[in-house]
Amino acid sequence: MRAGAPWPLLRLHLRLWAAASRQWLLSIGLMPDRDAPALGYAYAAYALALGLLWIGASWGALVRLTLEFAGILPPQALALLRSGLPGLFGLLLVALAAGALVSMPLHLSGPDVQHLSGARISLRWLTGLRFAPAALAVAALTLPVGTVLAVLASGSPRHYLLAMAVLLPLAFGAYAWAWAIGLLRLSVTQAPRRALLWLIPVALLALLALHVPLLLWPGQAFAAAALAGSAQWPALLLWFVAGLLAMLWAAGHVHRSLLLDRSLRRSLLRSIDAGRRWNAPVALQQRRAAILSRRRPVLRLPQTEGLMLLPLRAALARLRYPSSLWGLWRLATILIGGVNLAVLPTQGYTWLLWLLIAFVYPPGALAEDFQADTDPQWRQLLHLPLLRLLLGDALLPGGIVLLAGAVEISFLRLGAAGTLEAILLLLGLIAATTLAQAVGAVARQGRGMPLPDVLPGAIAYALFALVGVLLHAVLIASLLLLVYSAVLAWLVADADGPHPARA
Repeated sequence: MRAGAPWPLLRLHLRLWAAASRQWLLSIGLMPDRDAPALGYAYAAYALALGLLWIGASWGALVRLTLEFAGILPPQALALLRSGLPGLFGLLLVALAAGALVSMPLHLSGPDVQHLSGARISLRWLTGLRFAPAALAVAALTLPVGTVLAVLASGSPRHYLLAMAVLLPLAFGAYAWAWAIGLLRLSVTQAPRRALLWLIPVALLALLALHVPLLLWPGQAFAAAALAGSAQWPALLLWFVAGLLAMLWAAGHVHRSLLLDRSLRRSLLRSIDAGRRWNAPVALQQRRAAILSRRRPVLRLPQTEGLMLLPLRAALARLRYPSSLWGLWRLATILIGGVNLAVLPTQGYTWLLWLLIAFVYPPGALAEDFQADTDPQWRQLLHLPLLRLLLGDALLPGGIVLLAGAVEISFLRLGAAGTLEAILLLLGLIAATTLAQAVGAVARQGRGMPLPDVLPGAIAYALFALVGVLLHAVLIASLLLLVYSAVLAWLVADADGPHPARA
């Protein structure tokens, strides 16, 4: 293939667009079935006609709602909108230029990379092929917005069709100018010189503040079409053609190696993003690792051994991932709120709402470290019995919840005896919640425990609601929860199989 020949590249993109359209139609059920193609095509035509009718009706409803909204707006607001259209369009131009510098407009797909590596293809043709569908997407966004602005500014639908027709070359030209600025970023290999390109949006913003006519002209042309019904077609055509020529000129100066490197990197990131749908935990772990890789080391790891290694590891994990504290804060709120229901006079069935919240948000924050450690992959490395492992893993989160509850209880002014009972009740809730979650984790590991994983927590909260909240027997509820926790601890210890410490 000779240098710069566009036809093979055009055929490639037509096939890619056809495949993407076929996949999209298949996802919404409009592709004809192989067994009944005629029926499938008939249904597709029916759905297309129905969609066009829906678009027309929605467009009419949009114009009508805009007219009604314009009728209730004060005249000062409408006058401000009319006078602010040139400045608004100028700000959009500055935003487009800055956005093109943030994310390069030209991205290569896998087939594009293969063609560029095996043949001499003109980047101008490739840029034009990439610009066409992007311009259609811009039109789909700007036409409804332009319709709303035209009808609001004029207060009448007389000229909004002309305003839409004027808006198309304005939007396409502005988008082409933004592409030209973004392509300049791919033509500069040195990072310091590439950073100087940010002077372009800064200069545009300064020119807009100085009311330079060139930046105010797009908004003035749109306002003239919407308010007076006049259009400067030669100037609009010149604006669009100049933007296309500037974009194609910048495309001719793009460094192919820089373009290929950034495109391959973007393809890798997009593949990782696509994996979030199928394996969200792995994608979250990758995103957290990427955030951590950009951080500098702070302080040093303390030296410890034995059981204290577990709470220290839990503290470091929460410092590295502060988002993990959200579940702990939510659980602390639920448990402390339950203690308040028990020690304060309540009316009605407020406890039912608390019980519903407690079951909607399962209490997993106190034993999430233990649940991870019971995985066979990690269990073989931890030479501790299950109960000691649970104690080490739950010491830090349970201590945080207990400390937060003690601070909150101190503001209730219950007296010395009432405060002690409330803290004992909170301690019983923490112990029962932690052990119930631990029993569920052990049961899910297939250790022969006959209890469903949700049953221990349900029993603990039922005991608390019946004795602690309904009867307000705080001390008895605390003792019952502690005894129940001892039973759960015995179940965990009894389910503990042989481990390296015993072998």
